[in-house]
Amino acid sequence: MKKRFAVSVCLIALAVLTVMSLAACGSKEVPGAGTYTGDYYKFVGDPDSAKVTAEPFSIELDKDGTGKFNRDGQTYNVEWRLDGEKLYLTERFLALKIEYTGVLSGTELKIYNGDPMNEFTCMYVFHKD
Repeated sequence: MKKRFAVSVCLIALAVLTVMSLAACGSKEVPGAGTYTGDYYKFVGDPDSAKVTAEPFSIELDKDGTGKFNRDGQTYNVEWRLDGEKLYLTERFLALKIEYTGVLSGTELKIYNGDPMNEFTCMYVFHKD
């Protein structure tokens, strides 16, 4: 009787440890992954450019390095990677490929679709949900 009880306790403990280890494997945090809501965008090289907030936009960065950039009523597929605070993002739509660079600082994400010093470069500013 005591032996059967001890075996049952060991099996239950083993089952609990197995479930806990499996749950821990699936919950790894990936820096940068998550959903970001757009605050505003503007043309950075033009000092007279106003912050535009009329159209809602967002970006979803998945743990596997893919995601979706939602803007202008469209959804664009993206691939991304983070190197420290520097974000590299590639948007693909039909045969077009647009490269973005950006900075992730805390919960704020800024991405640029070109050289930040060029007057036609657009800066998008987001906050993490």
